[in-house]
Amino acid sequence: MNILVATLGFSWHIIPELLGFTNPGKFPLYEFHPQVAETRKKFDVQPIDECWIVTGGLSERLASELVSLKQWANHFSFMLRFVICKDLVDFTDEQAIRTMRSCIYRVVLHASENLQGGALYLSLAGGRKTMSADMQEAANLFGCKLLLHVIDTTVVPEDVNSGIVTTWIQDYQRFGNYFLPLVIKTAIRRNVLLDSGRFKIQGTRYPLFCGIDQEFAEHTEDMSLLEEIEQRKADSDQIYRNFLASLDAPLSRKRNSFRALQMLDAEMIRVLKSHRIGYHQEEDIKLLQRFPKCELHSHLGGVLYPREILKVASQEKSLVEVLLLDADHSTWFKHVCDAVSQSDLQGLNILKQAIRKGTKKESFERNLVFLAAFQDNPDLFEKLVYYPAEAIQEIRGIGIEAYQQFGDFQGSLLLQTKALLEATCRIYADNLYADGVEYVEIRCSPYKYCEYGLSLNEVLDCIMKSMDESKVTYRLIIIMGRTSTKQEISERVEELLHMYRNNKKFATKLVGVDLAGTEGAQKPSELRECFLPLLRECIHITIHAGETESVDNIWEAVYYLAADRIGHGLQLLDKPELMERFLDKHIGVELCPSSNDQIIGYGQGYPLASYMEQGLKVTLNTDNCGISGTSMSREFFKAGSLCGGLSLWDCLVLIRNSISIAFLDTDTKRRLMAEYEKKILDHIQKGVFL
Repeated sequence: MNILVATLGFSWHIIPELLGFTNPGKFPLYEFHPQVAETRKKFDVQPIDECWIVTGGLSERLASELVSLKQWANHFSFMLRFVICKDLVDFTDEQAIRTMRSCIYRVVLHASENLQGGALYLSLAGGRKTMSADMQEAANLFGCKLLLHVIDTTVVPEDVNSGIVTTWIQDYQRFGNYFLPLVIKTAIRRNVLLDSGRFKIQGTRYPLFCGIDQEFAEHTEDMSLLEEIEQRKADSDQIYRNFLASLDAPLSRKRNSFRALQMLDAEMIRVLKSHRIGYHQEEDIKLLQRFPKCELHSHLGGVLYPREILKVASQEKSLVEVLLLDADHSTWFKHVCDAVSQSDLQGLNILKQAIRKGTKKESFERNLVFLAAFQDNPDLFEKLVYYPAEAIQEIRGIGIEAYQQFGDFQGSLLLQTKALLEATCRIYADNLYADGVEYVEIRCSPYKYCEYGLSLNEVLDCIMKSMDESKVTYRLIIIMGRTSTKQEISERVEELLHMYRNNKKFATKLVGVDLAGTEGAQKPSELRECFLPLLRECIHITIHAGETESVDNIWEAVYYLAADRIGHGLQLLDKPELMERFLDKHIGVELCPSSNDQIIGYGQGYPLASYMEQGLKVTLNTDNCGISGTSMSREFFKAGSLCGGLSLWDCLVLIRNSISIAFLDTDTKRRLMAEYEKKILDHIQKGVFL
């Protein structure tokens, strides 16, 4: 179907087009301006099937004209449809002009969707000058085959200007020579703005008051289409401005943030880049909690704060009662209670060292009984966890072994029953959600939680079931420990792959394998054969490297184990050529500011700012949020304090990096990126962050 859309002020404006340019061959072309035939042939102008006329509210005269036009169309078996901008009689203010503009946009949108393989012609002739301008803009937005106008070729007689349709019908041969339809523009494509926003602009979302299948349709003062297009134009203009500004930026500062943020005006971007994080802890953390965030490096064995350890342990109160029937456990419990009653931290610390004596099963039971003695004294237990320091905030540069001791009461010493696993996952998920973390990759060593009767399948099913009930999207990364023998690692890899191939749910949640533990125990090069089956299965690999050992460990992780990401990677600046490899291959780095500072100690020289300057895909993570006494929002604050301030813009770059290098399929990452962009942009536009 070929459709012509035109605006109407006085009826004669439309007649030259209908008769001389796009109408079926009822009228000999030589009766019109001689250029018309040449133009029709040049642009392959096909006869129109319908003409949609846009006009204002019906005055008495205009109503009479429409009736005459309808009679004229019927005389030549021609279909006319009228779209009336309801209640708009005159253009006396800006609102009236915008209402007509909105109407024209809607009509052209619907016409463009009703062609059924035909062509769309748009006319600038007729109506107010603003209507002509709006029709031209509609052509640029919705596209058309031809954009037309009509000019006077000589002085027009008074009886032509009178607008009497019957005169045109009777004497079109004479009047046709007074006007020349001209082609203004051809082959205009639909503007990309209509399809690249939050949704695709379609007629179903913006209907006419009465459908176009009727002879008369109406448009009310619904401005939603116009407003959406205006917003998209403003966004497009801002993106272009920001792009041009980025060309002048130093090449070393490759800090790419969410694309949607490029729509912000220059002043808002300046504010985001100048607002510094890392100086006002309470205010900054509250602000950062509003950001949607990802967590890529988080160990399930270290997620509980001291008070939460006691809360989880209380889930096995019945088991403790059974254990206390045993004389050895009863005596142990009495010794702990005596020390608790005296607030003897030194004595409690000595007793703590005895928990791991005996088998792993016995250690779990002893730990559970030990924790039961603190149920009414959580303050003392918190002091014991970080003994001899008063609080976690005082701890810096203590080394990896001392740091790991802060997790002695949780991990494999605690997570040995379904009740304990479920309670831990619930608390963990609630904490993530409250902090604005919407996606997390959980690292765990499930085979370490099988010392008290649970099978590997049961452990994993318990974790997945608990996390499925939360509001947080999650995936799993299974840890292989460096302190295990090569044979043990190979056996665990084989068992893991067996589950991966035979447990459909687990296969959808497993996204990677990690090599963790004391770096000096075994180098990546020594474990290549153990990891080859994982590489053949194309499972993502992340490796703890460059935390306490040299950059050579990072190099080995990349070249021997094909690491997609590196956990910590603090020494990467020592090997610039390896940094280039990271950039080329988009290898990610998982920094964990709190644990990095607690283990290494950074008065200055924390590499985050340098990594960002180089354009590295670096992210912030908690490592062990409970052990380190942190959260994702606190990690951003901590990073700011270690780097002399981190801007809000930097924070958004880091969040985007985390989505970019997450172990997710492309479609899921694209969806997640869009969701984060929308939430962040909505918050910024509402002034939530500033």
